[in-house]
Amino acid sequence: MVFRVAQVISPTELVINAGSADGIKEGQRYQVYSIGDEILDPETGESLGQLENIKGIGRVVNVQDRMATIESDVVQPTTKIIRRSTSPLYLALGEGWEERIPPSVKADFKDPSRGDLVRPI
Repeated sequence: MVFRVAQVISPTELVINAGSADGIKEGQRYQVYSIGDEILDPETGESLGQLENIKGIGRVVNVQDRMATIESDVVQPTTKIIRRSTSPLYLALGEGWEERIPPSVKADFKDPSRGDLVRPI
C-alpha cells in the first residue's frame, strides 16, 4: 500500500491520507519518498527506471479514521556534553572527565512536501 503526505505540520511531523479505516495503527513505521527523474543506462541508453528520493522514516503517533500523524523516529548522530569535571585536583593530575548523553533531537524529514509518497516498512 502506498499513501501520500496530506499536510506537513513541521520538519519532523507529517499527516498522511490514511488512518484506522485503512489498517493504520499507532507505532507502525513508514518511509516517506518522492519519485525523481528517469535514469538511463550510460552504455545502452535503456531506461533503468525512476530514482526514489528517500525523505525519511517515521512512526505513527496518532491515528484517526481517515488520517494519521507520523513523526520522524531517526535521531541526529551527535552527542551533547552535559557535565565536565572542574575540580582543580583532577585537572592538575590530567584526569579530568566529562559525562555525555545521546541526543533526543529527531532528524528532520528531507524537504517533505504535500503529495510525497508514503509506504510501510
